[in-house]
Amino acid sequence: MFSPATTNHEGLFALHAFVIERVIHAMNDNSRKDFQQAGFVSIVIPVYNNAETLLELYAALTHHLCGHLFEVLFVDDASPDDSFLILQDLASRDSRVRFIHLVKNVGQNRAIWQGFAACKGDKIVVMDADLQDPPAAVLGLLAELDRGWDVVFAGRRGNYESGFRLFTSRVFKWLIHKTAAVPQDAGLFMALRRNVLKSIPRSSYLVGMIGFSHARMCSIPVIRNRRERGVSAYSFWKRLRLGLRAVGAILWIRARKIKLD
Repeated sequence: MFSPATTNHEGLFALHAFVIERVIHAMNDNSRKDFQQAGFVSIVIPVYNNAETLLELYAALTHHLCGHLFEVLFVDDASPDDSFLILQDLASRDSRVRFIHLVKNVGQNRAIWQGFAACKGDKIVVMDADLQDPPAAVLGLLAELDRGWDVVFAGRRGNYESGFRLFTSRVFKWLIHKTAAVPQDAGLFMALRRNVLKSIPRSSYLVGMIGFSHARMCSIPVIRNRRERGVSAYSFWKRLRLGLRAVGAILWIRARKIKLD
């Protein structure tokens, strides 16, 4: 199974010892031969308190990706609601659905890395499970990937949250743009080629680390939906804490690269 490149941040992932991987419809010998097959798309979706939206998300993705070779790989980040039961049911009815059940919450970005390690596709899409990332936009990201880019971000547009949260989000993205050289509107809704993963420093903030991969990247505008159900798990203070941690990780990597050069 693919193992992403690591840095000295490996210590951050010691929590892996607490992870139980529950992948329904595990690959048999024949399917292993198709592992990382060309043209196969993996949709990696971290899940936390998303029981209300999972069925609608699944229906929308399977509709828009009809005719494509794909899998939907959910990563249940120790969600305290009924997400696990819903994912079990979906996976039992559709072989294109798999999931990983984490017994300890590790956070969104680390959950995504777990999905990277388990997914099959040579093209990977990362998106949220709350339906704010529109499933219809996935095909646009993949089309842009086919034009030769290594990473395509969905640049968020629209009034999808309060004015204050939009302002602070844009300030944060500007800082990441300046320190990590990713598009100014880059977020976690993205499509990327599997071969990019080996050159991304493994850290708790994926978007910023992509800037150190030397990948060809761009963003395309995507109208982000307002949250209709549930409540964001990110309070102001949590967003601030994670933002400072992300900027700190980027500056640490930059300083280390400069020292090595």
